[in-house]
Amino acid sequence: MRLGRKELNHLKEKFNVDRIWSYSRLSTYYSQPWVYRMTYLEPERVRTTNIYSIMGGKVHDIIQDFQEGKTKQEDMSDAFENLIMEWRLDDGGYKFISDKVERSYVNNLANYFKNTQKIPYEVFNEKPLYINFKDAEDNNIVFIGYMDSFFKDEDENYHILDYKSSSKGDYTGKKLKSHSQQLQLYAIGVHQLYNVPYDKIKLEFDMMKYYKVSYLQKNGKWKDSIQERESWVISQEKKLRTLLSQNDVEIFEIDRLIANANSLNNIDEMPDYVKEKFILKPCYIEAEINEDIAKEIEDFAVSTVAECTQKEKGNWEEEFPEPIIDEGNRFYFEQLAPQMLKYHKGYQEAKAMNRNGSVDMSLDALDSLFS
Repeated sequence: MRLGRKELNHLKEKFNVDRIWSYSRLSTYYSQPWVYRMTYLEPERVRTTNIYSIMGGKVHDIIQDFQEGKTKQEDMSDAFENLIMEWRLDDGGYKFISDKVERSYVNNLANYFKNTQKIPYEVFNEKPLYINFKDAEDNNIVFIGYMDSFFKDEDENYHILDYKSSSKGDYTGKKLKSHSQQLQLYAIGVHQLYNVPYDKIKLEFDMMKYYKVSYLQKNGKWKDSIQERESWVISQEKKLRTLLSQNDVEIFEIDRLIANANSLNNIDEMPDYVKEKFILKPCYIEAEINEDIAKEIEDFAVSTVAECTQKEKGNWEEEFPEPIIDEGNRFYFEQLAPQMLKYHKGYQEAKAMNRNGSVDMSLDALDSLFS
C-alpha cells in the first residue's frame, strides 16, 4: 500500500521535517549527482525508465498477487505470457539490448512463474514503514520505504524479501554489500517500529532468473551453485555424464538421456541414482544485518543527507555537475536512463558534431557488461 499525500504530510508533522526521504533518492544522489539534480531539483524534472524497470514492475505485481493469495499458480504463467505478448505487439520503443538477452529474460522468468511455490505464511506486500534518524543537531531525518514482501515464520523470524528479475552479478561477491543497503535500511525500520532484534530479521533477494542447484558430492556434503533456470541441466551435463558412466550406461544411451534432459530442462527421466544427487531450490541470496551494520547504514544516511541538502543550497551547476559520458557510464545513460541524454549538453553537442552519435559497443560487449 503506497502512502498518499495526507499520510506523508502527517509524518512530516509528526517528526517536524519538511522532506521525507527514500532510499532511491539517497542512492541517486550518492551515485549520480547530476541525475539527482535532473530528477529531483530542476523545475522540469526528468523521469527515467527502461525495459528492465518496466518489466520489473509488472513482474513484481504477478508474483506479489500470487504470494498474497489473490491468484493461483497457473494464473502467473498466463499473466507473464500476456505481458510479453502485449509488449511484443507494442514495445513503446523499449527493447532489450539484444535478442540473446531478451530470450534469457523471458525463458528464465517463464520457468520461475511455472515452478515457484507459495510462501507458507501470511504475506504482506508493499508494506510501508518509516525509519527515523537524528543528525548532529538532534533534528529528525525520516525515510519511507515499501517492502516487496514481508512475513513472519514459525520461528518468529521476520523476513524482508526483495524480488529481483535482474542478473546475479550485482548480488554476489563484493557487490552484494552495496546492493544490500536498501534492505538493511528497511531492517532498521522493522527494528524501530516492531522492536524486533536484528538476529530475528532475515533479508533475502529472490533472484527470479535462477535456481540454486545443490549437488551431493562424494564426501557426502551438498554443494550449491547458482544457475540460470532455462539452462540448469546443461550446466550440470559433466556431472550427469559422470554419474551415468560410473553406472555402466552405454555411451549412446548417455547421449540420449542427456539430450532428452536438456530438451525438457529437467532430469525427471534420469535413473533414481542420478535424481537423488540433485536438489533444485529457489535462489535466495541473503544479506547481513546486525547492530554494527545498522550503525554503518545510519551514519551513511545521516552524513549523505547532510551533504546533499547543503549542496542544494549552492549553485546546482557546480554542486551537481554534468558528467562526462564515457565507457564507464555509457551503458547506464544509453540503456538505463536514456531520457537523461536529451538534457545532457555535452552529449547533444557531441552528437551534433558526429552524426553517428555515441561510440557503439558490440552486442557481445553489451551482453557481457549487462550480465
